[in-house]
Amino acid sequence: MLELDPSELEEILFAAGICVWSLDARSQQVRMSHNAEQLFGVPPREIPDIASFQSLVHPDDRLRRVAALDAALASGGDYEVDYRVVRPDGVSTWLRSRGSVELDRAGQPLRHRGVLFSIDAQKRAEEAQTQVEMQLRRREAQLRSLLESVPGGVVVVDGQGGVKSLSAAAQALFGVGPAEMGGCDVRALVPALTPEMLVEIAARPHPRMNAEPGDARLEGRRRDGSAFPLGLAIGQARPEGETVYTLFVSDLSDVLRTQARLHELQSELVHAARFGAMGQLAAALAHELNQPLSAIANYTSGCVRLLENEGLARQDAIGAALRACSGETLKAGQIIRRLRGFIERGFSERCEAEKRVEPVADLVEEACAIALRGAEAQGISIAVRFDADLQTVLADRSQIQQVLVTLLDNARDAVANAPVKQIVVSARRPAPGMAELAVSDSGSGIGPEVADRLFQPFVTTKPGGMGVGLFISRTIVEAHGGSLTMEQTPGCGTTFRIGPLPDHDPAMRGAS
Repeated sequence: MLELDPSELEEILFAAGICVWSLDARSQQVRMSHNAEQLFGVPPREIPDIASFQSLVHPDDRLRRVAALDAALASGGDYEVDYRVVRPDGVSTWLRSRGSVELDRAGQPLRHRGVLFSIDAQKRAEEAQTQVEMQLRRREAQLRSLLESVPGGVVVVDGQGGVKSLSAAAQALFGVGPAEMGGCDVRALVPALTPEMLVEIAARPHPRMNAEPGDARLEGRRRDGSAFPLGLAIGQARPEGETVYTLFVSDLSDVLRTQARLHELQSELVHAARFGAMGQLAAALAHELNQPLSAIANYTSGCVRLLENEGLARQDAIGAALRACSGETLKAGQIIRRLRGFIERGFSERCEAEKRVEPVADLVEEACAIALRGAEAQGISIAVRFDADLQTVLADRSQIQQVLVTLLDNARDAVANAPVKQIVVSARRPAPGMAELAVSDSGSGIGPEVADRLFQPFVTTKPGGMGVGLFISRTIVEAHGGSLTMEQTPGCGTTFRIGPLPDHDPAMRGAS
């Protein structure tokens, strides 16, 4: 084996960027190979001693370098230290110094020498990696914060349905601790949610599923074993080829209770509408029947007078019969008049007895929920506008909602085929202590042949309509002390106004 020539060795070290150095411990003089200029930016002759060497070291790294050097000089052996040097152009670069100190028999430094080489690229890569890791940690923290703020809970599961993590809201929802469900099957939380079901829901255009009333297919299971109706939406991702599902879960108990209350309220309104329709129909029939009955009474009375004047045979028998007919006819008319009066008085008294101070927003929103369910899916735009200072109205909640439902249903029919499909429900204060409700639509309006008779019974523009809805509605509003009016704006549709109605109890207003 041939040995390397010293000059050849120096060339190899120069090409590799390795500087060889030695230190005289007594004189503190430093000697370096000529490629030191590659590392420090100055020739070796400008680094004659340890002090000039130290002046090139970055101020933040000097203490660390001196500590490592002093420790090696005191006890001997090998050492390694990384530090930065500042080149004359102001650019700092990272170096690694590896040295060895040999002590004499007296324990004093005998020889101290080593090598220097650049690790700047490595350090820059480490710093870049650190920045990436910090950025990832920040993004992870932001994502975690975002998921924690999502209404309801978030559960992350793998492709086999194993739970990977739960948000704090999900932990509270299912009653589990942060470490209890890691790796467990998601069916411990949602029994029906199989891996196949995860794939099926995630593949939908709108990957969500909500439990219906009485539906056990999609129930959440708390730790104590109690079940609750679940709302579920699923997001799917494949990081590095692994399938991960993000489940957004919510407790639908309150939602289903609200829906049940809406159904109950709708039934009450339908019942009230039927009751009112029958009452108003009876009143209208009583009015219509009273006229022919009165005519019958007049004709029979005339017959009696004729018979009495002409003196025909069996006058007494015929006259008695006709008198009886007249009396019975008058009695029937009296009964119908009493029935009509009873219906009118009873309807008015019921309106008066059931009036309460009601929140305007709740009254309108419940009516909209009943009459306009599914309207947005038909492309109908719905806007609700309230005066900020209008909070309550004195009214029978069911009856005024019955009026609103009738008007909203008519508005929905009016815009069904209109170019612009818009319904606006508004509530304003036309005068102090009063409230006015209005329903506007963007339909084509009401024809003049019907507009003048719109509130009369049995007048309708709908095929198959009974024509009593607006008649009943006007009667209800008038019983509340207000009026139901209609306005038309050419090309802008129709507006029905209810009011003005008291915004609270007049007795309470006077007491204050």
